[in-house]
Amino acid sequence: MPNLTGFAMSLGFVVGGAILIEYVFDYPGVGYMLLQAVENEDHPLMQALFLLITVAVLLAILLSDIATALLDPRTRTAR
Repeated sequence: MPNLTGFAMSLGFVVGGAILIEYVFDYPGVGYMLLQAVENEDHPLMQALFLLITVAVLLAILLSDIATALLDPRTRTAR
């Protein structure tokens, strides 16, 4: 079960890798858009993309916590 949580928490590093891959292969994605926003000092676009990435990571962690609670009986409390 720790693997599931670790994977969800490492989603931020996946986005960082996507920026590098999109820059190297000139692929127009979210990472490339973020890089262009930083180069052009487009602050509203940077804020929107950071918010999008943050919400995606938080949702992944929430879903992994829910999956852990459903799959592992030790995490449930009997009250």
